[in-house]
Amino acid sequence: NVMLDLAVTYLVAYKMQVGHDMHTHDGRPLSEVHSFTDRIETYAMQKALGSNLFFYAFPSTFLIPFLLEPILTIIVPFNVMRLVIRTHPKIRGQHAESYLGATPFDMSRYADILVNINLAVLVLFFPGGF
Repeated sequence: NVMLDLAVTYLVAYKMQVGHDMHTHDGRPLSEVHSFTDRIETYAMQKALGSNLFFYAFPSTFLIPFLLEPILTIIVPFNVMRLVIRTHPKIRGQHAESYLGATPFDMSRYADILVNINLAVLVLFFPGGF
């Protein structure tokens, strides 16, 4: 998913830079640079890809999930089940405790962490001082 996003971002950034008539450090127009390596090493492409990667990673990947996850996976379910137990007098004892217990750990969280690690490593491939 991240690699597909970066590939589309590369294509869009390239077309944008060519449309703005950007040049390389030696004065050649970006439209005359034909190899992928030479295109990706130009400052204009590095800047565009780096800023797009940053906006992809923060806040939507690095901040918002960590702020919302405790609310949506712990606080909201606990309060909903507390209301259910309060309104149904037949739920008592162990059944009430099992309703209030924590949900099983979701293994998909590991995949989210791997995506975050990949994004953090990809940030290192782009210049930070633009």
